[in-house]
Amino acid sequence: MYKRLIVTFLILAGALLPAFAQQAHEVFYLNNGT
Repeated sequence: MYKRLIVTFLILAGALLPAFAQQAHEVFYLNNGT
């Protein structure tokens, strides 16, 4: 049960991390540009 929950969490984190990193990079770039 716990192993399955951890695996699901890791998969979700792996899927969301690149999008979050790109969004954070764009926000940082816009704030730095202005």
